[in-house]
Amino acid sequence: MSIPGQLLSFIRQYRIYLDKICRLEGITPQQAFIILAIPFDGIRIHSLALNMGLHISTMTRNIKKMEKLKLLNRTLDLLDKRSSIISLSKYGRSIKISIETNHEKNINKIIGLCDIKNQLEFLNSIESLSWEMKKNNMINE
Repeated sequence: MSIPGQLLSFIRQYRIYLDKICRLEGITPQQAFIILAIPFDGIRIHSLALNMGLHISTMTRNIKKMEKLKLLNRTLDLLDKRSSIISLSKYGRSIKISIETNHEKNINKIIGLCDIKNQLEFLNSIESLSWEMKKNNMINE
């Protein structure tokens, strides 16, 4: 199989894995990605939408749903009254920590099982792919 084919296969398997982790937490993968993208000190909705590559209206709909689930808090931005700051609620922070812990444990387990002779080389390759995607405007960051 070609490199693009292998990468697509990996992405499919990884999405199934993420979906499983999200179901354990009672959230959708989209909600998990939003939770993981919010710094502990909060972020403006517009910045979050840009970081996630989502239209602001899509992000706003997601934020409203997540507020109803008590995952997020929204406060008025004191510097720009037209904007809101999104931060994780106590419940949202606990889910973020759980997802990150579960993810790190499982990925390290998988990498440990693979025949990867040089894990630093693997890490550098993933980082290079990410930077090339950004540099070539393949993603919106």
